[in-house]
Amino acid sequence: MANTTLRFKDMTFEKVENYDPENTAADKNGIVSYWAAKTPDGEQVVTGENKKKCISAARAYVHEVNEATETAETSEVVEEQAAEQQVTEQPEVIEEETQEVVSEEEKEEITEAETSEAAAEESAEEPEINMWLMGYIPKKKQPAILMLRKDDEGYWCRIGNGFIVETGKGEDDDIIHEAKWKEFLKSLRNVVKAA
Repeated sequence: MANTTLRFKDMTFEKVENYDPENTAADKNGIVSYWAAKTPDGEQVVTGENKKKCISAARAYVHEVNEATETAETSEVVEEQAAEQQVTEQPEVIEEETQEVVSEEEKEEITEAETSEAAAEESAEEPEINMWLMGYIPKKKQPAILMLRKDDEGYWCRIGNGFIVETGKGEDDDIIHEAKWKEFLKSLRNVVKAA
């Protein structure tokens, strides 16, 4: 794309005088004068009754032209990107159209395989941590938390990283679930380093 930016410093200004005794703006000799701004290729684009007004109008013109050019170039880039994306997506569409017809049994096998893969991916993903809730957890207990979330049943937390929940009943657990936040924080006090 060529640089089509119009620069104000490339504009030329000249005083134009015409003989028009009928014009109310004419001087006592019948001469009407005004200033004209021209582009580098000599096209007269704006005028003004004096040089100051002509310069002001020329600055506005340059700004409008450059803004329009920039908008046009941006839309061209967007169109090019859309065309490129369409070209890159097209081979995939052709591949889908040329695939063989798959029997019902094969479809079921594929679906089962995809379901087991999805389940494996879910188990491999890191458990979710609600960072907003995490901000209310005491700093010394935060390293122990693997999962922290809230749902309709209350607050859920999974403990790990070498920590356990000591329940006081001779049992160790890695899940804390409480309906209320205060109860949850009380249960969190039972989190200790694993021996």
